[in-house]
Amino acid sequence: ITSTIRPLMHLNLHEAAAQSFAQTKYALEHLTKAMRNTINELNVTDNALQEEVRRLRLVPASSLLNQLTRLVRDLALSLNKKIDFTVHGDQVKMDKMILEGLKDPLIHLLRNAIDHGIEDAETRKVLGKPEAGQIKVEVVDESGQILINITDDGWGIDSKKIASSALKKNIATAAELEIMDETSICELIFRPEFSTKEIITDISGRGVGLDVVKANVLDLKGEVVFSSTVGQGTCFHLRLPLTLSSDIGLTVKSAGQQFVIP
Repeated sequence: ITSTIRPLMHLNLHEAAAQSFAQTKYALEHLTKAMRNTINELNVTDNALQEEVRRLRLVPASSLLNQLTRLVRDLALSLNKKIDFTVHGDQVKMDKMILEGLKDPLIHLLRNAIDHGIEDAETRKVLGKPEAGQIKVEVVDESGQILINITDDGWGIDSKKIASSALKKNIATAAELEIMDETSICELIFRPEFSTKEIITDISGRGVGLDVVKANVLDLKGEVVFSSTVGQGTCFHLRLPLTLSSDIGLTVKSAGQQFVIP
């Protein structure tokens, strides 16, 4: 009898353990499913909150451009120049941090346009231009990116003058300038060496070079390019993101690559 009971007891223990394991597995699966649903709901809520925060940070471009209108007027008076300053798209909304970061670059570009781009009234008459110089700032929302154009109808950027200055300051050699096209030569104005007063007086602004403008725009995750025609004017194009990311993450470098883990 004893020899018969022991195998039965051993079998019952195995069955009980298997049943307990199955129950535990079912409970864990049920718990995992419930947690997954909760996590999904939290993710939806988190994404909605982040989007709301980004939306709250958006302010109209007019909050900055209205200040620039007075700057243009005062600078034009101090230089005895007549300027027609117009703004388009000032109701386009941008990230407040980006807008604040754009203040210095825009001030510098406008000062350049008035001080060294727009000719004096007499010269403009000789050239057949209106007595008042035309400066326009246009803000455009392009599918999640902001494009800002600063256009003037002044003399433009003279590649020959830039090449001469670059050669004088050893920024580029005669051989290098010989093989550079006009666009490449004009882009030398973004070099830090063009921040000196001597060169700035000829082609750009005063005190701060366009390298600082470009660096500030790059810090905002944007880019700056320009187009210019001698005798007709210049347009600087600033392209920036609509908002700056506010997500928190851990930066990890591995095998020469960089990753960000939320």
